[in-house]
Amino acid sequence: MKKIYKLTVEPITPIHIGTGNILTPLEYKVENGKYLRYSWNEILDSLNQDKAKLNEFMNLTQINDIAKLRDFFHKNVTEKNSFLKINSFKEFSNTYSKNILKNPLESALQVNEIIREGKNAIIPGSSLKGAIRTAILNAEYGKAKKSGAFLDRNNEKKLQAQLLGFEDEKYDAKTDPLRNLAISDCSFDYSENSQFVGSVINIHKNQKKQPGIPVYSEFISGKLTNKVQNGNSRILIDKDLYEKNHEINKFFSIENIIDDCNNFFINAFDKEVQTFYEYETEETQLITDLQNELDKAIKTPNTFILRLGRWSQVEFVTIDGIRNPKTPVKKGEKMPFGTSRFVLNYDGQYIPLGWCKCKVEEVSN
Repeated sequence: MKKIYKLTVEPITPIHIGTGNILTPLEYKVENGKYLRYSWNEILDSLNQDKAKLNEFMNLTQINDIAKLRDFFHKNVTEKNSFLKINSFKEFSNTYSKNILKNPLESALQVNEIIREGKNAIIPGSSLKGAIRTAILNAEYGKAKKSGAFLDRNNEKKLQAQLLGFEDEKYDAKTDPLRNLAISDCSFDYSENSQFVGSVINIHKNQKKQPGIPVYSEFISGKLTNKVQNGNSRILIDKDLYEKNHEINKFFSIENIIDDCNNFFINAFDKEVQTFYEYETEETQLITDLQNELDKAIKTPNTFILRLGRWSQVEFVTIDGIRNPKTPVKKGEKMPFGTSRFVLNYDGQYIPLGWCKCKVEEVSN
C-alpha cells in the first residue's frame, strides 16, 4: 500500500539552503530597506533603448573598472528591471551603505544565494528527507544501545547499516528501508516578506568572546522574524516496497517519523539551550519564544519539528554518541567541537537558524 501525505512546512526561524553561488554588489543593490537582485535581461533591454547608457556601459566593461561598473548599476537599475525585491535587515543595509563608498575589491559585500525556482524559495525534498533520516538513525541508535547490542562506533557507514537492519551489515541502496520514503521539493510562494537578506555571526559559549565576522546571506523568512509564508510538499510512503522486498528489514511509518523527529530534535535543542542559552541576556530573549513554539508544535497532532539547512549545527545532523566532526588542530591537538554557535543577528537578537514545523495530512491516491 502506498500512502501520500500533504506536507505543510512552516519556518519558525529563518532557513538558508544555498546554491553555492556568492553574489557581489555587481548583482544587487540595497535601497530603502529593500534588496534588489538585478535581472540581466531587463537591464540589457533597457540599455538597448538608451544609446548613451549603452555606450557608457560598454566603455566601463572594456576598461574593467569594477567600482564604476558597480556605481553604474547602482544608479541605473530600478525596481522595474530587478529580478527580485525582498527585505534587507538593518545590519546588512547599514553595512551596504558604508561599503558602497569604498573600493569593491577591498570591501566586497558578498551574499550567499538560496535555492529558488523562479522567485519562489525552495527547500529540496532531499534536505527534508536527510533531516528525517538523522532523527530515525538517532532513535534506532538509542534502542540498540539500550538493548546492549554491539555497535561499531568507529565506522559510521557500518553503524548505519547495523541500525537500519542491512544484511551482513553492509550498506546497499536497494535494501535501504528509507528507500520507501519519497519527499518532493517544498516551494514557498514569493513575496517581499517571504525572503530577506541578513547577517550570521558566530557566538561563543556564554558570549565570553566577541562575535565573529558576519556572513551575509539570503534566507527564507521565519515566524520569529517576519510574516511567514508556509511551503507545500508531498510525502510518499511505499509499504509495498517493504513487504515485497524481503531484504528490507525495517519499515518506518508516518507515525514513526513524527515520534522520532520530535524526540530527537527537541532533546537536542534542550541540550543546546542548557549549554549556550542557560542565562538569558538582551541578545537571547527570542530563544524563549523559539522554545515555546517548538514545545507547542510537538504537542500538536500530526506535526513534527525539523532543523535543516546551513548553520543548523553539528549536533542536529549527526548520530549522538559517535559524532566526530572536523575541527582545527592547534599545537598537534584537535580542538573540541560545539564551543560556539552560528546565529542570525536580528537587530541585536540572536536567533538559531533552520527550525521549522511540519504538519502532515493524508490524501487520497
